[in-house]
Formats: sequence, C-alpha cells, structure tokens
Amino acid sequence: MTPLPFLPLLRVLCGLRVNSDSLPSRVILSPKMEADIQFMQEALAEARSAAAAGEVPIGAVLVHSGKILARSGNRTIRDCDPTAPKGGAVRSCFEILSHPRLNHQVEVTYGVLAADCSATLQSFFAERR
Repeated sequence: MTPLPFLPLLRVLCGLRVNSDSLPSRVILSPKMEADIQFMQEALAEARSAAAAGEVPIGAVLVHSGKILARSGNRTIRDCDPTAPKGGAVRSCFEILSHPRLNHQVEVTYGVLAADCSATLQSFFAERR
C-alpha cells in the first residue's frame, strides 16, 4: 500500500481527560483551538450516531488543511466484526502514532471537549445498565 503523502501533517484530537493542574486557569481560544473544538464536535456527532445504532459511542474525523477528509464511528456490531480492536491505538492501549520506528509522526491534541466526551460515554453505559 502506498503511504499517503499528507500523513505527517495530520492531527488527532482526543477527548481524553488531562490533569487540570497542567492547564492555565484562564484559557483564551486561539483559532487553532476553535477549529479543534469544531472538529471534535463533528467526531462527537459520529459517536452519537454510533450510539444510536447500538454501538459504543466512539467517533472520529480525519482532518487535513482544515478540511474533513473522512468521518466514521464505531461499527463493530453493525459490521459483525468480532476482530475489531478492543481499545484505542492513540494512547490507551498503544501509542502507534508516536512510535519511533514509523516514518511519519502525527500531532495529537488531548483534552478537546473532554467533559462532553466523558458524558457521552457515561450516559451510553448508564442506559445499558
């Protein structure tokens, strides 16, 4: 498979919680942060769509030069794919995007809309109990 020429320029937004002690008390939104929030809202829409289909609410968007190239949500059940990954590969189970043996590195921004992401997951599992 031919590597994508724009891969080094891709960014990943993660709604993971970050230590609040490491954040400044007042945050002024930069244009980059505003774009990150917009893209994360799109990923959350994909997650909510997955939840509506009975999937765990995980969503993602692939962004290059400020444009969404691809979007999707969790499809393990819909695709009847028992081999689909059990955990994430950005940070939780693996750190594939920062592996030193890979040719390309991807910028990862953590904590974008973390509270919304957490609430989406918590409400999904609360409804299933």
